[in-house]
Amino acid sequence: AKKQEFIKYKPDENDMKILASISENPMFSLKDVANISGLTIDVVNYRIKKMIQGNIITKFVPAINYENLGYTMYAVAMNIQNINKKKEAFLQQLISQDPNVVWAAKMLGKFNLIFYACVTNTEEFHNTINMIRKHFANDIFDYETLIAYKTHKFTYFPKILAGK
Repeated sequence: AKKQEFIKYKPDENDMKILASISENPMFSLKDVANISGLTIDVVNYRIKKMIQGNIITKFVPAINYENLGYTMYAVAMNIQNINKKKEAFLQQLISQDPNVVWAAKMLGKFNLIFYACVTNTEEFHNTINMIRKHFANDIFDYETLIAYKTHKFTYFPKILAGK
């Protein structure tokens, strides 16, 4: 597969209006977004394409309410010591291949890794934790687990981006 090449694109105030409206309701049609943003359908369509080409919009995904589907979300913050490039690449591969991990990031601070696991039961969660512990037993200094049992807010487009 050919690697995607991106253009340089700096979004302006109108692009932010478009992003705000599609983040509020991704089911909006181009006409709906045009009405909300005060732009024409052609301009909205053009700008969305430019934001995709500029790697501003990376994908269109549904926002899923995991609780309503019978899943629990766990957040895990880990401090893994003695991590070199080879170990980090291996850790990234393990996390990428785990079907329960929905998001992971390298961190600065007390913990250097955070990930979210979406599971139907604690056994699935323990399998994810134990997989990492098995491969990094001597390197995990500390970790904390948090259970999300109710989502109060989730947004792909915080209002600060729109200057509000």
